[in-house]
Amino acid sequence: MLTLTPAAAREIQAAALRSGLPEDDWALRIAADVDAEGAIRFGLGFDEEREADLSFTDHVVDLAQEGLDVAIRWGELPSSDMVARLLGRTRQVIVGAPDYLLHQGRPRHPDDLQRHLRLGWNYQRTIPYWPFDVKGQRVEVGIGEVVRVNDGDVMRQLVLQGVGLARLSLFHAWDDLVAGRLEVVLEDFNTGVLEPIHAVYLGKPDRLPPRTRAVLDFLQAQVDLRYAEHWPGPQGA
Repeated sequence: MLTLTPAAAREIQAAALRSGLPEDDWALRIAADVDAEGAIRFGLGFDEEREADLSFTDHVVDLAQEGLDVAIRWGELPSSDMVARLLGRTRQVIVGAPDYLLHQGRPRHPDDLQRHLRLGWNYQRTIPYWPFDVKGQRVEVGIGEVVRVNDGDVMRQLVLQGVGLARLSLFHAWDDLVAGRLEVVLEDFNTGVLEPIHAVYLGKPDRLPPRTRAVLDFLQAQVDLRYAEHWPGPQGA
């Protein structure tokens, strides 16, 4: 979960002011595949007249067409005119709810997944399988055609409610794993591939609007995803 607190908003605001951005032009437009907590405002003293458009969506948007300044994107980026700034990387893990694993059984090998409902994504760029490393050989298990979704929070809720297993980024599942609401399975067969998370924007790095540069600098300085590169829990659980 990526949460911008009031303190974070004030830091971004201060950075924008230091950059020389006029107070009356402090408006920012962001699109992200994230969960937001609380009301987030950018501007002097959270003035109601200051403007911030925050679009939370799992869909890939056209920044120019939508009039957006910055987008946060997971996974490898396709070729485009956008500029990307790497924020970090996250491991992918297979997860299930404890109650589901108790009643349906805990898979011990990728072959066991044939007996489980595998929740998948229906994005255009989504791969239709889960990759594993079995004795040094890459093995791919199809996600099937039962349930596919295009929203991260819907996927999370389906897993939490015991509908089936899902392959989520460790970044996305971290809080639920730490709290015991989800458990990692088949970690002994994890390929170890890390998915990048980028902040992307249009234009050239040396010709950015001050408001955009302030947010990019803040994200790069404050977002630390190193914890999401490795799951310290029981291996093979």
